[in-house]
Amino acid sequence: MLGLIPWVGLAPWTGWTLVEEFDLIVLASLAGGYLAMSGPHRHAPPAPVPIWRRELRWRKLTLVLLGLSGLSVAMSVVHGLVDAGGLRLDFYQDYTDAGQALRAGKAFLWLLLLLPLWQRVARRTPQTLAPSIMLGATSALLGVCVGAMLESTQFAGHEPWLSGFFWEMHVGGAALEGALALLLPFGLLAALRSRRGPVVALSVALVLLTTHVVLNTRSHPLWLAIGLSLPLTLTLWLQQDRRRQRGERDPASSWLPGQVFAEAVAPALPPGRSLLVVGLLLALTAWVAVSLWPLGGYRGLAALAGAVVALLAQPVAFARQHRGRALSSGLGLLLVTVPLLGAAGLLAMAVERSAYASFIAFWLLSIWLGRKAAQRRAPWFSGLGDALRAGLWLACVGGVGLILWSYAGLAALEPALLPLALLALVWPLSQGGWYGSHLQQLGWRTRWAAMGSVALVTAMVGVLAHTAGWRLPTTHPMDFAGERLRHWQQTLSAFDAESGWAFGAGAGRFAWVYSANAAPADRVSRYRWQDGSKASLRLTAGQRVEDGELLRMTQRIDAAPPGLSLILKARNDEDVLLLAEVCHKHILSRGACHSQRITLRANPDGWREHRIHLGGQGELDRRPLQFALALAKAKDSALITDLSLKGRDGVELLRNGDFRQGLRHWLSSSEKWHTPWHTQHIGLHLLFEQGLFGLAIGVSLWLLAMGRLLIGSARDHPLAPAVASGLVGFLIVGQFESLIDVPRLALLFFVLTALGLGLRAPPPPPIPKSNPTP
Repeated sequence: MLGLIPWVGLAPWTGWTLVEEFDLIVLASLAGGYLAMSGPHRHAPPAPVPIWRRELRWRKLTLVLLGLSGLSVAMSVVHGLVDAGGLRLDFYQDYTDAGQALRAGKAFLWLLLLLPLWQRVARRTPQTLAPSIMLGATSALLGVCVGAMLESTQFAGHEPWLSGFFWEMHVGGAALEGALALLLPFGLLAALRSRRGPVVALSVALVLLTTHVVLNTRSHPLWLAIGLSLPLTLTLWLQQDRRRQRGERDPASSWLPGQVFAEAVAPALPPGRSLLVVGLLLALTAWVAVSLWPLGGYRGLAALAGAVVALLAQPVAFARQHRGRALSSGLGLLLVTVPLLGAAGLLAMAVERSAYASFIAFWLLSIWLGRKAAQRRAPWFSGLGDALRAGLWLACVGGVGLILWSYAGLAALEPALLPLALLALVWPLSQGGWYGSHLQQLGWRTRWAAMGSVALVTAMVGVLAHTAGWRLPTTHPMDFAGERLRHWQQTLSAFDAESGWAFGAGAGRFAWVYSANAAPADRVSRYRWQDGSKASLRLTAGQRVEDGELLRMTQRIDAAPPGLSLILKARNDEDVLLLAEVCHKHILSRGACHSQRITLRANPDGWREHRIHLGGQGELDRRPLQFALALAKAKDSALITDLSLKGRDGVELLRNGDFRQGLRHWLSSSEKWHTPWHTQHIGLHLLFEQGLFGLAIGVSLWLLAMGRLLIGSARDHPLAPAVASGLVGFLIVGQFESLIDVPRLALLFFVLTALGLGLRAPPPPPIPKSNPTP
């Protein structure tokens, strides 16, 4: 179930905001789980394991705190419903409607209903608990990354504001950033703990993909969170391993059913030396990447990463003496590298882009020879083999320069000479001596991690360099902090006006309270569906009507044929300025558009039909496509109905244009002005909705979970490093965004908090005493 949460969010198509698709998945999981508990059973269920062997168990103090937290949430929901004038059941609601109170509280309700099912799993089938959680978390992480990568691909060249599958970012927020901070440690832990090579390779690939997405978010808080949480994951994992090696702790875990940790899990080198050996190589790689980026861009960095990966795939030299290694390196340089690079250079002058094919050939041969030498097969594991391997790897390094030359000309070779020469000197160092001997002792897991780290370092250099010439791509950090401080002060002023310090202003009431107490210059645009003799949509413009600050009503459409034309009926007391547009757009990412602004003359007595020509020749042929409507002048107000969008072919593109089905298929959107919908601080959000009572309980639960994961009974559980790091990263991002006002993200956070409160590493099973022989 956890793995599906980021994938299911269809509000841009359905218009559902109160009840979402993920609610249906949770309900289905609950129904199946409780039916399985109630029986009847075809087979007898497994006997419960002894209580001291259970990996998930909440103590009485924890249950009391969870109960108090549930009480606080319930009080907040009731307060929100009463303050909004009572419950109105409707799938399609504004952020100021009463249904938002239920939306804000449902994530914690789902958690409380799921806890008994998890406890039953821990009691009956504990061997499935940790693997299931890890699979769910990594699947969720994959879903987050797939959504972001699809969006990045669809809007290549437009600098998209990534939101992935999180439609909740239609009015801003940081749902994508929060999910990445919460789930990325699970990807790293999977790479560290997995025993099988394919699983390690997939885990490393997932971490690299996620890091690429993290860098493309251009989010300073997320960068800070990941920069702290990943080292914390690695540190906690290493501490677990040290305790195991000292014999302090060796639990039988559901991670390895029926077994304690095997000796094979331990690295060949002590962790500190492994980090030193790999760290030195990564530092050199980073410096070379920085030097080569202006000369060849991503082409040079990809070739550099390939050369370093090929180095990590090489075994120790056959020659044991320093002279023998130096001789084989020299022979390889003279007899293999120079002729190969000469031939490749001539080919590059004759055939365009052949330098890439030459590099790939050198790289494949280097990897193949390294594998043969590692298997100690003659004649490859010999002095001749050493010379061939040296020559081919040095040809890979030269191939990097060849790619730079083919891309930027001779001017690129001189500045690239020093970095590539220093990289080439790593070969003799890697084949013997202190560094070479330690490099050869790295276990296969560490080598895979090192190869992934090389790709990660070069990717980070490329992304950071690509975003505005090494400058941070967003606003100055002090400007960013100043904006947040001003918004927090305004939020506290509005909260103080509600006199809700003890128990809050009510769940889901922030948008309404902020709008009611905002300064005149910050009054928010609004929309409301009206039912009567003729169903319609009431649009009311606020004070801020710059293009990116408009509140648009949007709908996904399937195509944008030539000759687009919009017909609508409107009733308005005064002249209003209406914006209509069809864009290549997803949530906040925008591409090309056909737009038109038109003045609708005053018509207070009845409905008047208007026609707006959007034009186009069918050039908007890339999905997703979105139609949007907004009032573009301050304080305007109008009733809109009977919308019809067609091209020359006469095919209707809009659904529910007459609003007879409420706001089905419609979703609001604000591209740049997001403060009216979010407190933009997780603690302030708790304070606003639940008061000091709810904030105190929430902080207590988080601190208790972290204490158990870092120094308590959960610290030796296999999942503890990822759970603790995820909670830390989420809280760091939460210092600048609300996060838990997104139900899907809130459920993931509550799940990890509950795991931190309940996980424990059981002791190994007792060894039966043998009867003494008489």
